[in-house]
Amino acid sequence: MIAIIDKSYYSTMRVLVAPKAVRNDNRFALDDAINAQNAKYKICKFYLDNENNLIMDSCLMSSDDDFNAETFYYLLQSILPCLEEFYPQAMDSIWSK
Repeated sequence: MIAIIDKSYYSTMRVLVAPKAVRNDNRFALDDAINAQNAKYKICKFYLDNENNLIMDSCLMSSDDDFNAETFYYLLQSILPCLEEFYPQAMDSIWSK
């Protein structure tokens, strides 16, 4: 997990869920799983980056001038249930034939 803090009004908590998640013919199953999860939760969004890594992002309004670590910690506590729910589904989609 990394925290991305820049000059914008948003900070991002980014989690690498699965590296190189797209394998052979699992792209459609993985896309379906990602879309279903993204429709379910507002607090975190899953996507495949340009290298086919499965990523989860969650944003928090804060700038580099007023970053609050305690609020970021509460965000982490809020996204854990989303990640814990989705991880087994993602692994099924990644490793299914």
